[in-house]
Amino acid sequence: MHLRVGRLTEMVDMVSLFISRLPGNLRLAKSFEGKLERFSWEMESPAYPLGTIYRGFVTHVLPGGQGAFLDLGKGQQGFLNRAGVLFPKSSGRKTKLGDFIKQGQTHLVQLQKPAVDEKQPLVSKLLRFQGYFLIHLPMEKGIFFSKKLEADREPIRALFSGDRHGGGWIVRSAASEVPLSWLQKEKEILQALAGKMLSQSEGCAENLWKPDPIESWLQDQAFPLPKRVLVDDELTYAELKNHLHDRHPGLLPVLSFHDPTHPMFLAYRIQSQLDKALASKVWLPSGGFLIFQQTEALVSIDVNSGKQKKGKTLSSSALRTNLEAVEEIGRQLRLRNLAGLIVIDFIDMPEPSDRQVLDTACQKKFTQDEVSVDVLPLNRFGLVCLTRERYGMDLMRQTLRSCHCCRGEGLLEKDHLLGVRIQTEILSDGASYRGERLNLQVHPEALDFFQKHRDLLFGEMEQKGGFSLCLTGASELTRNSYRIGVWEKTEEERIQKVD
Repeated sequence: MHLRVGRLTEMVDMVSLFISRLPGNLRLAKSFEGKLERFSWEMESPAYPLGTIYRGFVTHVLPGGQGAFLDLGKGQQGFLNRAGVLFPKSSGRKTKLGDFIKQGQTHLVQLQKPAVDEKQPLVSKLLRFQGYFLIHLPMEKGIFFSKKLEADREPIRALFSGDRHGGGWIVRSAASEVPLSWLQKEKEILQALAGKMLSQSEGCAENLWKPDPIESWLQDQAFPLPKRVLVDDELTYAELKNHLHDRHPGLLPVLSFHDPTHPMFLAYRIQSQLDKALASKVWLPSGGFLIFQQTEALVSIDVNSGKQKKGKTLSSSALRTNLEAVEEIGRQLRLRNLAGLIVIDFIDMPEPSDRQVLDTACQKKFTQDEVSVDVLPLNRFGLVCLTRERYGMDLMRQTLRSCHCCRGEGLLEKDHLLGVRIQTEILSDGASYRGERLNLQVHPEALDFFQKHRDLLFGEMEQKGGFSLCLTGASELTRNSYRIGVWEKTEEERIQKVD
């Protein structure tokens, strides 16, 4: 079935990939049966995506020897920890990173995790060169097969026997149904790229190579094979067509050009789903809802029954809502790209059998992920705790910024507390204000409160301090800020004072 302008028709069991390019912006999305599953947004500026390779200069090694800071060039900094270094087998657990990484050295490193809040980006010396079917590990040894690989492993293993280049390999699940010639070609391409990078280990700190964001996206999302890959930019479509002809011919039949005069993200309802994904409240089919709260320490998800009325008993209604929540949370974790510690507060269910059903559903759903997920059993408080590996930036940090009024707290102080701060400043500087006419400026939204309570808050202070106070609104101020100054006299007032 095909798209008609202004109307979306979906194929059953359909995975679609969308590549939308606007001036200065690249948007990448994945949907399953019409529901948005993944989203990534790139500003087409000198940004450096995950996988970028640098020649880094060690500027500082931590005293405990557990990490080091590197200058990556052009003012960029990176942090290298123990997990990013391959130690000799003879070294024990007490071996310090500082025994191998010294200040003043240069090392080839790869961007592994982006900067998050105040944390520096994480880099690693364990370079990885990813393709559609293989991942080359030049610093390691051995051949590793994906657990989901459904092909005969011996012919694939034979491709790497007697390889003079060395290094390790991961055979991805996408290699299940492709000819060995495709694997051989990708193997040679990745080895050539790795050799080029390793030959540039000496020199000043700089960026040596960065992956193409569209190619990286397809390598991550193109298995199982999607039913379609839509591109709305002619140049991007032509370049991608040539690239896939060389690297993944299997994707050519599903690659299509989308007419940009009918915006792709509107035609396929991607934008509306994205707007909902940025909200803290997510509705469930039967009337319940989820509340997402993302903090620096953890992500909390609260399951609520809401308008849920289906089910013969309260127990069956709770189980129904909780199971709906499991399905939706699994999708939201991928869509929002939530990582770290995640705590889910389910609706309480006293029946042990219901709790067992919910626990089994959680274990099954949350571990069906492209990244590593560790799920703890449902505890007696109705909580499920899990950790999800961080890969890239989460949706909130990609698309939102902190409010300049509340500094990202989501709360503003009440007007009367702002009044206390203003009163305190006037009292502390009261002597310098005697005989003056003061101008108190606040945000227009707070002005009504202070005009209404002007006499109560400042009447007595004006009498004792010997000054007068004028209230005005200033839209450039934040909601919780104010400004006090001496009122500028007009020319007429100056003449009257001289007379």
